[in-house]
Amino acid sequence: MTSNIGQKPPLWRDDRFWRIAIQVLFVLVVIAVVAWLGSNLSRNIQQQAIKLGFDFLQDQAKFGIGDTPIPYKATDPYSYALLIGLANSLRVMVFGIILTTIVGITAGIASFSDNWLVSKLSLLYVEIVRNTPLLLQL
Repeated sequence: MTSNIGQKPPLWRDDRFWRIAIQVLFVLVVIAVVAWLGSNLSRNIQQQAIKLGFDFLQDQAKFGIGDTPIPYKATDPYSYALLIGLANSLRVMVFGIILTTIVGITAGIASFSDNWLVSKLSLLYVEIVRNTPLLLQL
């Protein structure tokens, strides 16, 4: 009787070889697909004469913005319009954070209330907010 202990199995039957080979093959396929997509993108950009870059930010925006914390005209550049949009977003975020903090603290304090109706309404609010998917809340 012969013993196979200590002998390596043939390469085509070695599990470690196949695990590594499949991973290497997968990485090569991903690299090939990314290279093909990059080549295709580059060729199409050259054929259509598309300019890539941020030079457009200096062009006139040619549109108005209704609510601006900083004075804005339609003749201002896109970069300034982007800054106005950022300022508007920050203003809404700060207002939203303050409002949700007040509502959350009020609901939390109300849940400890001795009044049955107030504590149940607080519990109902918390359960609705917790169990409603975010997409439905938006």
